[in-house]
Amino acid sequence: MIFYRVTFILFLSLRFLYAQSYNEQFEFRIDNDQFIAQDRYYTSGLFITYKRIPKANFLFSKKKDRKIQYEINVGQQIYTPQKIKLDSVGEFDRPYAGWLHAKFKLGRISEKSGFFIGVEAGVTGEPSQARRFQNWVHRAFSVGKQATWVEQIAHRWLYNVEANYFLNLLSGSSYSFLLENYAVVGRKDIFIENGINLYLGRFQGLKNSSRLGAVDSKNDNELMGLFSFKYRFVEHNALIEGSISEEDLLFTTSAVKHIFKWQFGFVYRHQRNTLKFIYSLNSKETNTSSFHGYGSIVYGLNF
Repeated sequence: MIFYRVTFILFLSLRFLYAQSYNEQFEFRIDNDQFIAQDRYYTSGLFITYKRIPKANFLFSKKKDRKIQYEINVGQQIYTPQKIKLDSVGEFDRPYAGWLHAKFKLGRISEKSGFFIGVEAGVTGEPSQARRFQNWVHRAFSVGKQATWVEQIAHRWLYNVEANYFLNLLSGSSYSFLLENYAVVGRKDIFIENGINLYLGRFQGLKNSSRLGAVDSKNDNELMGLFSFKYRFVEHNALIEGSISEEDLLFTTSAVKHIFKWQFGFVYRHQRNTLKFIYSLNSKETNTSSFHGYGSIVYGLNF
Protein backbone atom coordinates (compact mmCIF):
# COMPACT_ATOMS: atom_id res chain seq x y z
CA MET A 1 0.00 0.00 0.00
CA ILE A 2 3.05 2.29 0.29
CA PHE A 3 3.08 2.58 -3.51
CA TYR A 4 -0.46 3.99 -3.60
CA ARG A 5 0.25 6.45 -0.77
CA VAL A 6 3.36 7.80 -2.47
CA THR A 7 1.49 8.12 -5.76
CA PHE A 8 -1.36 10.02 -4.11
CA ILE A 9 1.04 12.44 -2.40
CA LEU A 10 2.92 13.02 -5.67
CA PHE A 11 -0.17 13.97 -7.65
CA LEU A 12 -1.62 15.99 -4.78
CA SER A 13 1.59 18.02 -4.73
CA LEU A 14 1.31 18.65 -8.47
CA ARG A 15 -2.30 19.71 -7.94
CA PHE A 16 -1.34 22.56 -5.62
CA LEU A 17 1.79 23.50 -7.52
CA TYR A 18 -0.20 24.32 -10.68
CA ALA A 19 -3.60 25.02 -9.16
CA GLN A 20 -4.35 28.17 -11.19
CA SER A 21 -3.42 27.03 -14.72
CA TYR A 22 -6.50 24.95 -15.71
CA ASN A 23 -4.25 23.25 -18.26
CA GLU A 24 -3.93 20.08 -16.20
CA GLN A 25 -6.01 17.08 -15.29
CA PHE A 26 -5.91 14.45 -12.57
CA GLU A 27 -7.63 11.22 -13.66
CA PHE A 28 -8.55 8.09 -11.72
CA ARG A 29 -9.71 4.91 -13.49
CA ILE A 30 -11.04 1.59 -12.22
CA ASP A 31 -11.46 -1.50 -14.43
CA ASN A 32 -13.20 -4.49 -12.90
CA ASP A 33 -15.22 -7.45 -14.12
CA GLN A 34 -17.13 -7.53 -10.82
CA PHE A 35 -19.13 -4.64 -12.31
CA ILE A 36 -20.75 -7.26 -14.58
CA ALA A 37 -20.69 -10.15 -12.07
CA GLN A 38 -17.60 -11.94 -13.43
CA ASP A 39 -14.26 -12.82 -11.87
CA ARG A 40 -11.79 -14.08 -14.48
CA TYR A 41 -9.12 -13.12 -17.03
CA TYR A 42 -8.54 -9.33 -16.92
CA THR A 43 -10.22 -8.95 -13.57
CA SER A 44 -8.94 -5.65 -12.14
CA GLY A 45 -7.14 -2.48 -13.16
CA LEU A 46 -6.30 0.69 -11.20
CA PHE A 47 -4.76 3.73 -12.89
CA ILE A 48 -3.81 7.22 -11.74
CA THR A 49 -2.91 9.73 -14.46
CA TYR A 50 -1.62 13.28 -14.47
CA LYS A 51 -2.06 15.24 -17.74
CA ARG A 52 -0.69 18.64 -18.65
CA ILE A 53 -0.67 21.05 -21.60
CA PRO A 54 2.66 22.96 -21.51
CA LYS A 55 2.36 26.70 -21.92
CA ALA A 56 5.14 26.83 -24.52
CA ASN A 57 5.00 24.92 -27.80
CA PHE A 58 7.99 22.71 -28.51
CA LEU A 59 9.11 19.62 -30.40
CA PHE A 60 6.60 18.63 -33.08
CA SER A 61 3.76 21.06 -32.31
CA LYS A 62 4.69 24.59 -33.37
CA LYS A 63 1.58 25.39 -35.38
CA LYS A 64 -1.18 27.36 -33.68
CA ASP A 65 -3.89 24.89 -34.73
CA ARG A 66 -2.11 22.12 -32.81
CA LYS A 67 -1.32 21.57 -29.19
CA ILE A 68 0.80 19.09 -27.30
CA GLN A 69 -0.13 17.24 -24.16
CA TYR A 70 1.86 14.92 -21.97
CA GLU A 71 0.76 12.51 -19.29
CA ILE A 72 2.29 10.42 -16.53
CA ASN A 73 0.46 7.26 -15.54
CA VAL A 74 0.95 4.63 -12.84
CA GLY A 75 -1.19 1.53 -12.67
CA GLN A 76 -1.73 -2.06 -11.67
CA GLN A 77 -3.48 -4.78 -13.69
CA ILE A 78 -4.49 -8.25 -12.49
CA TYR A 79 -5.18 -11.35 -14.61
CA THR A 80 -6.43 -14.75 -13.46
CA PRO A 81 -7.67 -17.99 -15.03
CA GLN A 82 -11.40 -18.68 -15.04
CA LYS A 83 -11.30 -21.36 -12.33
CA ILE A 84 -9.51 -19.43 -9.63
CA LYS A 85 -10.05 -22.00 -6.84
CA LEU A 86 -8.13 -24.76 -8.62
CA ASP A 87 -4.47 -25.42 -7.83
CA SER A 88 -3.72 -27.65 -10.83
CA VAL A 89 -2.22 -25.70 -13.73
CA GLY A 90 -3.35 -28.46 -16.08
CA GLU A 91 -6.86 -26.99 -15.87
CA PHE A 92 -5.87 -23.34 -16.26
CA ASP A 93 -6.93 -21.49 -19.42
CA ARG A 94 -4.37 -18.71 -18.78
CA PRO A 95 -1.72 -17.97 -16.12
CA TYR A 96 -2.10 -15.75 -13.10
CA ALA A 97 -0.36 -12.46 -13.83
CA GLY A 98 0.13 -9.04 -12.29
CA TRP A 99 1.54 -5.91 -13.97
CA LEU A 100 2.65 -2.89 -11.95
CA HIS A 101 3.87 -0.12 -14.21
CA ALA A 102 4.54 3.53 -14.98
CA LYS A 103 4.04 5.21 -18.36
CA PHE A 104 4.97 8.49 -19.98
CA LYS A 105 3.02 9.61 -23.05
CA LEU A 106 3.40 12.63 -25.30
CA GLY A 107 0.74 13.67 -27.80
CA ARG A 108 0.06 16.14 -30.58
CA ILE A 109 -3.62 16.97 -31.11
CA SER A 110 -5.33 19.02 -33.84
CA GLU A 111 -8.94 19.29 -35.02
CA LYS A 112 -8.34 16.56 -37.61
CA SER A 113 -6.09 14.06 -35.86
CA GLY A 114 -4.17 13.05 -32.79
CA PHE A 115 -0.80 11.31 -32.50
CA PHE A 116 0.61 9.90 -29.25
CA ILE A 117 3.87 8.14 -28.44
CA GLY A 118 4.61 6.53 -25.10
CA VAL A 119 7.05 4.47 -23.06
CA GLU A 120 5.87 2.02 -20.40
CA ALA A 121 7.98 0.08 -17.90
CA GLY A 122 7.06 -2.13 -14.98
CA VAL A 123 7.32 -5.41 -13.16
CA THR A 124 5.48 -8.75 -13.15
CA GLY A 125 5.39 -11.53 -10.58
CA GLU A 126 5.17 -11.17 -6.82
CA PRO A 127 6.63 -7.60 -6.80
CA SER A 128 3.57 -6.45 -8.77
CA GLN A 129 1.55 -6.98 -5.56
CA ALA A 130 -1.32 -8.38 -7.64
CA ARG A 131 -1.85 -11.49 -5.49
CA ARG A 132 -1.82 -9.58 -2.21
CA PHE A 133 -4.02 -6.78 -3.47
CA GLN A 134 -6.69 -9.02 -5.02
CA ASN A 135 -6.94 -11.28 -1.98
CA TRP A 136 -7.09 -8.26 0.35
CA VAL A 137 -9.93 -6.69 -1.69
CA HIS A 138 -11.89 -9.98 -1.72
CA ARG A 139 -11.54 -10.35 2.05
CA ALA A 140 -12.15 -6.70 2.94
CA PHE A 141 -15.25 -6.24 0.78
CA SER A 142 -16.53 -9.84 0.73
CA VAL A 143 -16.58 -9.97 -3.08
CA GLY A 144 -15.43 -12.83 -5.27
CA LYS A 145 -13.52 -15.91 -4.20
CA GLN A 146 -10.02 -16.30 -2.81
CA ALA A 147 -7.75 -17.27 -5.70
CA THR A 148 -4.94 -19.82 -5.33
CA TRP A 149 -2.41 -17.81 -7.39
CA VAL A 150 -0.55 -20.99 -8.29
CA GLU A 151 2.47 -20.39 -10.55
CA GLN A 152 1.78 -16.79 -11.45
CA ILE A 153 3.90 -15.30 -14.24
CA ALA A 154 7.54 -15.01 -13.14
CA HIS A 155 9.15 -11.83 -11.83
CA ARG A 156 10.40 -9.80 -14.79
CA TRP A 157 11.22 -6.16 -15.53
CA LEU A 158 9.49 -5.39 -18.84
CA TYR A 159 8.94 -2.40 -21.11
CA ASN A 160 6.88 -1.30 -24.11
CA VAL A 161 7.14 1.48 -26.68
CA GLU A 162 3.83 2.52 -28.25
CA ALA A 163 2.38 4.76 -30.94
CA ASN A 164 -1.30 5.68 -31.27
CA TYR A 165 -2.84 7.62 -34.18
CA PHE A 166 -6.40 8.94 -34.43
CA LEU A 167 -7.98 10.39 -37.57
CA ASN A 168 -11.23 12.39 -37.53
CA LEU A 169 -12.66 10.43 -40.43
CA LEU A 170 -16.15 11.89 -40.56
CA SER A 171 -18.00 14.23 -38.22
CA GLY A 172 -21.06 16.45 -37.91
CA SER A 173 -22.78 18.48 -35.23
CA SER A 174 -23.81 15.38 -33.26
CA TYR A 175 -21.71 12.47 -34.58
CA SER A 176 -18.04 11.66 -35.04
CA PHE A 177 -16.18 8.70 -36.56
CA LEU A 178 -12.60 8.33 -35.37
CA LEU A 179 -10.24 5.91 -37.08
CA GLU A 180 -7.66 4.49 -34.66
CA ASN A 181 -4.31 2.80 -35.29
CA TYR A 182 -2.31 1.48 -32.35
CA ALA A 183 1.06 -0.31 -32.36
CA VAL A 184 3.10 -1.61 -29.41
CA VAL A 185 6.52 -3.26 -29.36
CA GLY A 186 8.63 -4.30 -26.39
CA ARG A 187 9.51 -7.11 -24.00
CA LYS A 188 5.95 -7.17 -22.67
CA ASP A 189 3.78 -6.83 -25.79
CA ILE A 190 4.05 -6.89 -29.54
CA PHE A 191 0.81 -6.15 -31.38
CA ILE A 192 -0.96 -3.99 -33.95
CA GLU A 193 -4.54 -2.80 -33.40
CA ASN A 194 -6.93 -1.01 -35.76
CA GLY A 195 -10.43 0.21 -34.98
CA ILE A 196 -13.29 2.62 -35.54
CA ASN A 197 -14.89 4.70 -32.78
CA LEU A 198 -18.35 6.27 -33.13
CA TYR A 199 -19.42 9.12 -30.84
CA LEU A 200 -22.98 10.43 -30.73
CA GLY A 201 -24.06 13.50 -28.79
CA ARG A 202 -22.63 16.87 -27.87
CA PHE A 203 -18.86 17.30 -27.99
CA GLN A 204 -16.15 19.89 -28.55
CA GLY A 205 -13.61 20.06 -31.36
CA LEU A 206 -11.16 17.19 -31.34
CA LYS A 207 -8.32 19.34 -29.95
CA ASN A 208 -10.26 19.95 -26.72
CA SER A 209 -12.44 16.84 -26.56
CA SER A 210 -12.72 13.91 -24.18
CA ARG A 211 -12.80 11.72 -27.30
CA LEU A 212 -8.98 11.78 -27.18
CA GLY A 213 -8.71 12.40 -23.46
CA ALA A 214 -7.65 15.97 -24.17
CA VAL A 215 -7.37 18.49 -21.36
CA ASP A 216 -9.70 21.42 -22.11
CA SER A 217 -8.63 24.66 -20.44
CA LYS A 218 -12.02 26.21 -21.31
CA ASN A 219 -13.89 23.47 -19.39
CA ASP A 220 -16.59 23.18 -22.09
CA ASN A 221 -19.39 20.68 -21.48
CA GLU A 222 -19.77 17.38 -23.35
CA LEU A 223 -22.29 14.53 -23.31
CA MET A 224 -21.86 11.65 -25.74
CA GLY A 225 -22.29 7.94 -26.28
CA LEU A 226 -19.43 5.71 -27.42
CA PHE A 227 -19.53 2.65 -29.70
CA SER A 228 -16.33 1.07 -31.00
CA PHE A 229 -15.01 -2.02 -32.77
CA LYS A 230 -11.32 -2.98 -32.91
CA TYR A 231 -9.17 -5.78 -34.26
CA ARG A 232 -5.80 -6.71 -32.71
CA PHE A 233 -3.09 -8.91 -34.21
CA VAL A 234 -0.92 -10.25 -31.37
CA GLU A 235 2.65 -11.35 -31.93
CA HIS A 236 3.52 -11.68 -28.23
CA ASN A 237 1.83 -11.21 -24.85
CA ALA A 238 4.22 -11.77 -21.93
CA LEU A 239 1.38 -11.95 -19.39
CA ILE A 240 0.17 -15.11 -21.14
CA GLU A 241 3.25 -16.51 -22.91
CA GLY A 242 5.96 -15.46 -20.48
CA SER A 243 9.31 -13.95 -21.38
CA ILE A 244 10.09 -13.40 -25.06
CA SER A 245 13.82 -14.00 -24.49
CA GLU A 246 14.08 -16.38 -21.51
CA GLU A 247 12.66 -19.80 -20.81
CA ASP A 248 9.95 -19.80 -18.12
CA LEU A 249 9.80 -22.70 -15.67
CA LEU A 250 6.36 -21.65 -14.40
CA PHE A 251 3.10 -22.22 -16.25
CA THR A 252 2.51 -20.29 -19.49
CA THR A 253 0.38 -20.91 -22.56
CA SER A 254 -0.01 -19.65 -26.13
CA ALA A 255 -1.80 -16.40 -26.95
CA VAL A 256 -4.41 -16.21 -29.70
CA LYS A 257 -3.15 -14.16 -32.64
CA HIS A 258 -6.46 -12.54 -33.64
CA ILE A 259 -8.57 -10.67 -31.07
CA PHE A 260 -11.78 -8.70 -31.62
CA LYS A 261 -12.83 -5.99 -29.18
CA TRP A 262 -16.07 -4.06 -28.65
CA GLN A 263 -16.82 -1.10 -26.40
CA PHE A 264 -19.84 0.99 -25.56
CA GLY A 265 -20.54 3.58 -22.90
CA PHE A 266 -20.98 7.29 -22.34
CA VAL A 267 -18.91 10.34 -21.45
CA TYR A 268 -20.12 13.35 -19.47
CA ARG A 269 -18.06 16.49 -18.90
CA HIS A 270 -19.40 19.41 -16.90
CA GLN A 271 -17.06 22.33 -16.34
CA ARG A 272 -13.93 20.89 -14.67
CA ASN A 273 -15.28 17.36 -14.13
CA THR A 274 -15.24 14.44 -16.58
CA LEU A 275 -17.01 11.13 -15.94
CA LYS A 276 -16.90 8.04 -18.14
CA PHE A 277 -18.70 4.69 -17.88
CA ILE A 278 -17.51 2.11 -20.40
CA TYR A 279 -18.27 -1.59 -20.99
CA SER A 280 -15.60 -3.59 -22.85
CA LEU A 281 -15.85 -7.03 -24.43
CA ASN A 282 -13.11 -8.97 -26.17
CA SER A 283 -12.85 -12.36 -27.85
CA LYS A 284 -10.80 -15.13 -26.28
CA GLU A 285 -7.09 -14.50 -25.73
CA THR A 286 -6.02 -18.16 -25.39
CA ASN A 287 -7.26 -21.27 -27.18
CA THR A 288 -9.00 -22.65 -24.08
CA SER A 289 -10.47 -19.39 -22.70
CA SER A 290 -13.67 -17.61 -23.76
CA PHE A 291 -15.10 -14.13 -24.37
CA HIS A 292 -14.62 -11.71 -21.52
CA GLY A 293 -16.18 -8.42 -20.46
CA TYR A 294 -15.46 -5.82 -17.81
CA GLY A 295 -16.61 -2.36 -16.79
CA SER A 296 -14.61 0.86 -16.42
CA ILE A 297 -15.27 3.99 -14.38
CA VAL A 298 -13.13 7.05 -15.08
CA TYR A 299 -13.17 10.36 -13.24
CA GLY A 300 -11.10 13.36 -14.32
CA LEU A 301 -10.69 16.78 -12.69
CA ASN A 302 -9.24 19.77 -14.56
CA PHE A 303 -7.23 22.29 -12.54
